[in-house]
Amino acid sequence: MVKQDTFIKLLSQKNLDLGFQLEYATRLQAENPQNIALMITTEFEGIYRNGGIGTYYRTLSEHLAEQGWYVILLVCNSQQDFEGESDIPCLKHIFGVGELPRVLNLQPIHESILKAASYYSFVDRDGYSSLFFVQAIENLFPASKIYVEFHEMNGLAARTILAKKCGILDQNVAVAVTMHSGHEWIYEANEWFAEEYQNMFLELINFEQFSFENADLAFFPSYHLRSRVDAYGWDVSESIHMPYFIPILEDNSKALEALEALESSSPISVLS
Repeated sequence: MVKQDTFIKLLSQKNLDLGFQLEYATRLQAENPQNIALMITTEFEGIYRNGGIGTYYRTLSEHLAEQGWYVILLVCNSQQDFEGESDIPCLKHIFGVGELPRVLNLQPIHESILKAASYYSFVDRDGYSSLFFVQAIENLFPASKIYVEFHEMNGLAARTILAKKCGILDQNVAVAVTMHSGHEWIYEANEWFAEEYQNMFLELINFEQFSFENADLAFFPSYHLRSRVDAYGWDVSESIHMPYFIPILEDNSKALEALEALESSSPISVLS
């Protein structure tokens, strides 16, 4: 089980000044958005030539932008510099996770966390980087509604979800995780497993499971996919069926109940 670690405890005990460098803060605040959607993913169609996850996030971003959401993309597992610029109409800004130390005004504790996490795996480094990015957005827009979506692959949402559980993030931030295909199924389908990476693999699938089970909103595209992770022991009882990967919730009573369970300041009539 993913537990509250020393880093999360340190972050919760300190009033840390975490935000954007002035140049980026000025650009982000130019439109004073009230509804902000953060897409945090390793893939996005239009930046990478792929389908699957990348196509999903492109489609979701277009859907949210059409409904008036201010959509920002954070690309994980990337050292590409985007400088907050976007030539994709549905995205207001694009950032790469590798440029965040320059974009954010990280404090020594944040730098120490990223250095320690990088030593173990890029996945956890990107997980903490994602958390810091979400914190910076929330600090910049404390009165806005903020919807954050991750894919379950790599467990990138785990640190953000832990932070919210510990009160580091407020209730105006809602965290969603969408199921695509976690590593347990990937290794099973390929009938291949490298024993020398066993510990890394076990940690990775633990983070993926924790992310899906503990998100404010958890979406799955097909009952077949849900049945696979159910067989692995995942608790999928609160997850929401989202066929065609388009999260339209008007007629989904379970989804609406999940949204209403969030604090009254929480965003999400997002997907309606």
